[in-house]
Amino acid sequence: MSFEQAYISCRGKVYGYFLKKTKSEEEAKDLLQTTFLKLWQYRHSLSEHYSLDQHLFNIARTVFIDAIRKQSRSFRATAVSDDTSQVEDPAGDNADERDINRRLHKLLEKMPAVQKKAFVLNRLQGYSYKEIATHLSISVKAVDNHIAKAVRQLKKYLHLIILLLCSHFFK
Repeated sequence: MSFEQAYISCRGKVYGYFLKKTKSEEEAKDLLQTTFLKLWQYRHSLSEHYSLDQHLFNIARTVFIDAIRKQSRSFRATAVSDDTSQVEDPAGDNADERDINRRLHKLLEKMPAVQKKAFVLNRLQGYSYKEIATHLSISVKAVDNHIAKAVRQLKKYLHLIILLLCSHFFK
């Protein structure tokens, strides 16, 4: 079966799968295109033991999971960006909130660059240790150590932040 024939015969089922999952025609079309692109890229490594439908839906499932992860990271990055802008330019009316943001920002700035980057990527953006290790060109164990040190450092000052929060909420 040619690629064109495979596309014509299977696109409806794969599109329906994505439409059901995303509830968005545009997103379903994008994911459909990505799925068939990956099918084309991996056409030489597909096993003859599985049907075209099985291959397509395995690829489709992976494409969908990747899209969810990407959206999650994007959402977290946006939230982090918003939080950072609040830390850098506290526009809120609450002095305690500005003080907490300022202190947290200072704590993050005191961390070594790799430690800070590993912490932000994992805890704020949701990257796995393995992804961080690849991104920073260090071992997974080194990522674990950097994040553990960052958490310990933040815990030392956590009691101050809790006191500030309590004073804010129990005025």
